[in-house]
Amino acid sequence: MSRADFKIMFVHINDRMRTFIPLNISLLSGALKKAGFSTALFDTSFYIEQPRVGEEQKKVEAGIYQAVDYASIGVVMKEGSIEADLMEAIGREQPGLIAFSVFTQAWEDNERLAQRAKEVFPSIPIVFGGIHINIESGQVLSRPFIDYICVGEGEQAVVDLADALHLGESVQGIPNIGWKDGDTQRINPPRPLAHMDTLPFPDWDLFSPVHQYGPFHGRMWRLGLVEYTRTCPYSCAYCGNDIFKDRYRESGHKIRYRFKTPRVWIDELKRMKEQYGTEMFYVSDGTFLAQNTRNFTELA
Repeated sequence: MSRADFKIMFVHINDRMRTFIPLNISLLSGALKKAGFSTALFDTSFYIEQPRVGEEQKKVEAGIYQAVDYASIGVVMKEGSIEADLMEAIGREQPGLIAFSVFTQAWEDNERLAQRAKEVFPSIPIVFGGIHINIESGQVLSRPFIDYICVGEGEQAVVDLADALHLGESVQGIPNIGWKDGDTQRINPPRPLAHMDTLPFPDWDLFSPVHQYGPFHGRMWRLGLVEYTRTCPYSCAYCGNDIFKDRYRESGHKIRYRFKTPRVWIDELKRMKEQYGTEMFYVSDGTFLAQNTRNFTELA
């Protein structure tokens, strides 16, 4: 089996009226495709059965948000069952690996869908990654329906995991990957952090075109979610960033506040504008303004 014949299916839990393309899945898919693998997506966006989908309308009625016309960009609310539709998608796509990127607030939804997927397709391995997994690694890996976890940054780890699975090789030597050895949990330490200039171009083509839009001041714009920096220059004990950094420190890796070369980032934004007609960018960095001012001088 070639890499192109081995497919990784991502499950995107979007339980609110969000139209952004998420950085996590788009970067992981970009890394996999660059390495020659195939990817697919199951997207829970706009399913009516998700209670939080209606929260935005309540905020509009309360005057917190301005109303926008989602139908104008082609959004159609879905009346089907997320669970049933996911099982149908897995049966159709026949992935070699199912991947969940998990935020804590959506843990129960990810857990429920993964458990059902393992019941219906017991031979397909399941991997969980994301910030929640870095915080609760042992608890997550203890779930019988989760075969692997990814800790730390996953762009190269997911490629190595897919490569091992498609070749039928052991995963025990793959940095960032956790697995079960009988009743024993094994979690490999993370690899050194990659320079941000080496990150793949995000795979926006994996997502429906409606996700290339975002609301701003009462209208929908072609809006891209982007990042320039990673980690954080501060060490707030209450933040998930500090837990994330501790995992690298324990492995002997220096973790620092890092950013892309300004020219590399500008070229990336230009490519998005030219390829997708992006009109605005939403910089997702939590501490974008904490960097040295000379970086902004170069950007200017």
